[in-house]
Amino acid sequence: MKEVNWLSDLKLRTSYGKTGNQEIPLYQDVQLYGKGGPYVIGNNVVTSVVPGAIVNPDLKWETTNHYDAGLDIGLFKNKLGFTIDYYYKKTIDLLFPVAIARQGGYTNALQNIGSVENKGLEFGVNTFIRKGDFEWSANANISFNRNKVLQLADADFIWGPYVNGYAIGRNNGVATVIKTGEPIGVFWGNIFDGLWQTQEELDAGHMKGLYEKGPGFDNYRDIDGNGIFQEGIDETIIGNPHPDYEFGFNNSFRYKNFDLNFFINGVVGNDVLNLNLIDLTTQINQNGNALAVYKTAWDGPGTSNWMQKVDRGDVHVSPYRVSTKWIEDGSFVRLRNITLGYSIPFKKSSPFNKLRIYVSGENLVTITDYSGFNPEVSAMGNNSTAFGIDMNTYPLAKIFRFGLQLGF
Repeated sequence: MKEVNWLSDLKLRTSYGKTGNQEIPLYQDVQLYGKGGPYVIGNNVVTSVVPGAIVNPDLKWETTNHYDAGLDIGLFKNKLGFTIDYYYKKTIDLLFPVAIARQGGYTNALQNIGSVENKGLEFGVNTFIRKGDFEWSANANISFNRNKVLQLADADFIWGPYVNGYAIGRNNGVATVIKTGEPIGVFWGNIFDGLWQTQEELDAGHMKGLYEKGPGFDNYRDIDGNGIFQEGIDETIIGNPHPDYEFGFNNSFRYKNFDLNFFINGVVGNDVLNLNLIDLTTQINQNGNALAVYKTAWDGPGTSNWMQKVDRGDVHVSPYRVSTKWIEDGSFVRLRNITLGYSIPFKKSSPFNKLRIYVSGENLVTITDYSGFNPEVSAMGNNSTAFGIDMNTYPLAKIFRFGLQLGF
């Protein structure tokens, strides 16, 4: 291909690998003990030794098989480059703390519950242009990932973890499930169909008898269509915390002694469960502040179809119910970082070769429809079965920096 001047690089890549999961806590396959008590036996206070957890003797290694195929292309002396990757990952013998009956004194046990797959595409483009005193380099990428639970051991679905800090009234305080055929950690709950507007509508509806205080409260869909709203039956998947795609865009400019760099990234198509709204719109704290949305509360037919009736001492007849009312679009575009600098040159006889003055900012601009502080949130940390949950999460700070860099 020596005669093809416009093509500088062409590479086809493929790979296969098999890995385990080293993030599993230590000593899960041996019986651990801890101190219990103190207890009073006779006239003496004594301590005891108790098992720390239930040990599963049948544990296996969690294994991930990873396949990848990619293509790298460089054009015009590598001034313009493209990268394309397709990957497929399948994890078998997936390890997960499964909830068990509490009569034995424990709430969960680590088990190999099944398999899950991740597959997706990644695209990247980069460029570098130099003309006189001007330089520009840029790279952009976009990735699409699809996650699906392939198999669960002896179950159609498994509840996610307890959402600490909020007494969610249904399903023992959980808000997510792991379900065969669905992405891992999807949101589970009721479908919100607005507010009951009139007493006649409420009496004729499928929730008759649940709202004794009359109209102005939440209407949840009768999913199975039997004419009655039933706890635990009329529940379904109500949101997906996994994004449709993610992207990033990084630019660097240089003109003589000035340099400018900025990085933009974004996520599109993911849902966020805003549990802050449950607490802030279902109870009135008569000694503190309240959200302005209270001013739009239902006060007669047609006055509101979202903010329920304000009832002294009991704003919501059935509070803390996970539903689509609290699911929001978590898509965002963020200016992650921007830096402007100026380099002062020195003479060759100087012991210094550069003095650079710069100013930078982080998280300066975020474009989103999410009503909370930060759409890029996960109150449950790195728990892959319960992310995309906003629950008293600290806001992302804007950071400004001014600095000097001295080169010798």
